[in-house]
Amino acid sequence: MKTHDRELMIYYNASSSSSKKTIAYAQSTGQKVITYEFGKSRSTTTDWKLILKSMDAHPKELLNKAHPYYQKTSKGKTSICMAG
Repeated sequence: MKTHDRELMIYYNASSSSSKKTIAYAQSTGQKVITYEFGKSRSTTTDWKLILKSMDAHPKELLNKAHPYYQKTSKGKTSICMAG
């Protein structure tokens, strides 16, 4: 994944109103905006590691902890496995 300082990359959930607002705001900045829809865009472990490194974030910080799937499968667990 090649990135550039003047590009904004957004991985988004098409059914989320906050995702749509985020994309609209990003486009209003005048910078080049590249969007990737979850489930439709190919992403590799390397892509996610790059994203996490650029954000100085842990994988669990990107999860929606209010989502029922998270509540059912991940709540209370201390680690997330990233293959690769």
